[in-house]
Amino acid sequence: PRAWNVAAHGRALAAYLRTHDEGRIAAALEACPDSVDARSLTARRVEAQSDELSLGAVIDAWKSVLAVRPHRFDALMLLGIAYAAQERLDLARSTWSHAFALDPEHPALLRNFVRLEALIGDVDQAQRWCERAKEPSVHLRSRYGIEALRELELERGWALLERADLRTSALGAE
Repeated sequence: PRAWNVAAHGRALAAYLRTHDEGRIAAALEACPDSVDARSLTARRVEAQSDELSLGAVIDAWKSVLAVRPHRFDALMLLGIAYAAQERLDLARSTWSHAFALDPEHPALLRNFVRLEALIGDVDQAQRWCERAKEPSVHLRSRYGIEALRELELERGWALLERADLRTSALGAE
């Protein structure tokens, strides 16, 4: 009996790929509720349609993927991003740490760590992540420094900019 469901699931996902009819994802999930691919497509759809008020739905969707495949890298990455957007930074960090254990050299994951640490003001930790990522930390620090200044997080912004380029340490607000 499972083989019939798997075949129906495959047909539904193939139809979705051709038509992008979201009803096909539901049909795939109906045939195989434990389908990681169908759950991931659902999570991506929820994410694409979300705003700040519906981040809980995004988190639930990615958790649904992780419930059947706890080591799915993209689900861990995107769940961490949703946590970070909700400013649940400890959860973002722990979720990304799980992903880091799976792929410690993934460039986007390393940039997520850089951004997280830079935006919470741990400039030294952001620098360590930059070094780990083999990224030009000057550019990352200046980008996050400017972003912090725009958010009127002056102390953090100036600390990042000063580390990016000593010439910026003497600049004033003007």
